[in-house]
Amino acid sequence: MVLNIETQNVESTLALVQECFLNQNVCVRKVYDKTADFEIKPTPDAEPGDFVYPASSLIELASEIPMSTIRIY
Repeated sequence: MVLNIETQNVESTLALVQECFLNQNVCVRKVYDKTADFEIKPTPDAEPGDFVYPASSLIELASEIPMSTIRIY
């Protein structure tokens, strides 16, 4: 899953995304002018069911970052 998030501080936003998606590989895929793409992937040892991400992780992220600035693709 990729989240495109409006941000002025990519490293800080990356840390927030990593906190919300524990036990997942989270990295910055691409940085744009005012946004960045954050890729969330299961760890190599993940079970097939681990490819499904709970909505609660997005809700937790939205408590720190305004929902209107987060896009999913």
